[in-house]
Parts: sequence; structure tokens; C-alpha cells
Amino acid sequence: MSVKIKKMNKYLNNTPSPAKVLYGEQGLHPSHRGEYLVFILFLFFSLSAALTAQQTKLDSLENLLSQKSGVEKINLLNELCWEFGATDIIKSEKYGKHALKLASELGDSLLIAQVYNDLGVVYFRKSNYDSSIILNKHSLRIRTREGMDNLAAASNSKIGIAYHELGKYDIAAKYQMEALRYYEKTNDSKAGMNSFGQSFAKALAKYNIYVYTVAPGFVDTDMAAYVMEGEKADEIKNQSPLKRIAHPEEIARTILYLASKGTEYLTGGIIDINGASYLRA
Repeated sequence: MSVKIKKMNKYLNNTPSPAKVLYGEQGLHPSHRGEYLVFILFLFFSLSAALTAQQTKLDSLENLLSQKSGVEKINLLNELCWEFGATDIIKSEKYGKHALKLASELGDSLLIAQVYNDLGVVYFRKSNYDSSIILNKHSLRIRTREGMDNLAAASNSKIGIAYHELGKYDIAAKYQMEALRYYEKTNDSKAGMNSFGQSFAKALAKYNIYVYTVAPGFVDTDMAAYVMEGEKADEIKNQSPLKRIAHPEEIARTILYLASKGTEYLTGGIIDINGASYLRA
């Protein structure tokens, strides 16, 4: 036992400190410690301010409920259902059910579809995937009937993701393919591909197959030449702080990296190669 303890002590003594791991052999230089502290305090106060602002917003929305009626009240209940989804699932469900009751009494099918959608998200967050699927299918039927292709695409995608969580990958793939078809109809095939990639990442991981979605911005190729030779060229370049568009080699190197060993845990990821020209929400 004493030999084991000595070995463990030796190992612990030789283990580099977190400062060395993060900042090298010299650790965090004294001249930077004040900057580090300021950075930590900035993060703390920023987070506190964000949480306070969010709570103030929720309180304000709840206070407005008694002043609203009809469609306005349903929309407000929907908003509360969505906003509380990340912090208080019980309240989120309560507001969603109230919105569904009022929308059903009003007979507004588009509002009913939206409430079904939001409640579907609530039940998904509760890991009640069967109920989430049922609600989203109700929403999908209405959106399909009303010709709302972009929202029908979103409903198909949500249903597919829920089926993935249940391990029903064949059915999930069917709904994701349908979502992609709708996205193509609305000229938003990129959103469809992102959802498609994430769903297949879940389905194929058990076979040691990994799926990545590469999302470039403008790339200096023949395809972009007609834009980059026009009057909007400077405007497009200035969207990135690098003041240019991507080189083809940069896209190729990223794909080569993703195809190499050690990137398995990136599966399902969407890799933006856009020079910070836009940030994913």
C-alpha cells in the first residue's frame, strides 16, 4: 500500500498545475493576473446582467397577460411558453396549454399549428418524445394544408429529431428527407442540410460513421465570380473582418482535417467557414 501511495504522490507532484497547462511553464505572468481577474469579473457581471434582463422580460410579459385578449393574448401565451422553455418547463407547459385552449376556441388554425409546435418543443425538452411527435404531426398537417412550406419543413425536421431520440432511425430519415424537400422548395436548402446532417450523425454513430456539415460563406471560385466581379464585391468582402472571401484551399484543409482521426466528437457539428461574416445564433 505504501508503495502505491508513493507512486501516486509522485504522479501528483509531477502533474502540472492548471496555470502551466493553460499558460505554459512560466504560468500566468504577474502582469497579466489583473487582466485575467478583470476578464472573470466582466464575465460574471455580464452573465448576471443577462439573467436579470431575461427575468425582467418574463415578469413584464406575465404582467401584460391580464391586459390582452383574443389573438394578442394567444401570441403572448405562446411567447411565454417559448421563453420559459429553457428555465421553467412547468410554467412553459402551463402557458402552452392555455394558448392551445384559447386558439382552439377561436378556431384559428395557424395559431393552433404554432401552439402545437411550441408545445412539441416543451415535451421534447421533457424527453417525452412520443407526445412531441404527436403534437408536431398535428402542426405539420395544418401547415401542409395551408401551404406554409417553410414551417412544414421545420415540423418535419422536429418530428425526425424526436424519432431519432427514440432510436427509430429509418422513420427519422424519412421525415428529414421530407424536411429537406420542403426547404428546397423555399430556397432554404442550407437549413435543410444542416438539420439533415445532425440527424444522420445521430443515426450513423453506432456504425462509427461520423457526419459533419461544412457551411462556407463566399468562396473565390467560378461560382462566385459573377458576384465578386460586380458592384457588390466590396460590400461582400467587408462583411468579414478579414476584408476578403475564402480561398478554396481553406475549405479543402478544413474538410481534410474533418476526415482525419481524432475528430469523431465533432460529429453532428456545423462548421462555419465564413471569416466571421455572420455568426450562428
